[in-house]
Amino acid sequence: MTNPDPVESIDVPVFFVADHAEAVRGKLYVTGGCWNVLTVGRTPARHGHLSLAMAIRVPWHETNIEHDISVDMLDEDGLSVLPEPVAGKFEVGRAPGVRPGDEVMNVMVLNLESIEFPKSGVYQFVLSINGDIKTRASFRVREAIPQAATT
Repeated sequence: MTNPDPVESIDVPVFFVADHAEAVRGKLYVTGGCWNVLTVGRTPARHGHLSLAMAIRVPWHETNIEHDISVDMLDEDGLSVLPEPVAGKFEVGRAPGVRPGDEVMNVMVLNLESIEFPKSGVYQFVLSINGDIKTRASFRVREAIPQAATT
């Protein structure tokens, strides 16, 4: 679709954490999306599954080109918590009828299993494309407050 104010470079207008998400035929299907607090029993904690949902807007002149993409998770001290960033490549093609000046929206989901949070505090997922940080999704990990025993 032609945008009256076209983007000059790839941008990411949508990037959030969800309990689960899938990208199917150009749409995001999300369960439990856009949360910013994860309550755990105690830390260190291992979270079974979470998804990073994103929509990447690609201008016409950046289509049909392979791009690098990576996601890292940083703690509040700016240190990486993942053993290594999750990295890959993507390429967005031009559908019939796409013209110069148009942009293509590419939805993607990264499903992460068994993520470990060593301590309570603020964490952020950092999304980079072609080595440039495009966006971040921050959230807080907190320990549950024990309930007082009643008699």
